Amino acid sequence: MLLDAQNDMEVAGEAGDGSEVSRKARELRPDVVLMDLSMPGPHSGEVIRQVRRACPKTRVLILTMHDDSAYLASALSAGAG
Repeated sequence: MLLDAQNDMEVAGEAGDGSEVSRKARELRPDVVLMDLSMPGPHSGEVIRQVRRACPKTRVLILTMHDDSAYLASALSAGAG
């Protein structure tokens, strides 16, 4: 709701798991994918790689509740920014 309320942003889609993130990214070609590292489905690193391969111009922004830097390192090495 916060993102959709912004005048210069439009929420193009939502996904409930990593597989759906990959599928919708290929279908919708968003500028940005905002995802949680702990969402169900395939490992988030693999989902990020799939999105970046299929949509090289799409940026992946991650959210996490984890304070372990290994989660961040994994996401960054997969292509999140």
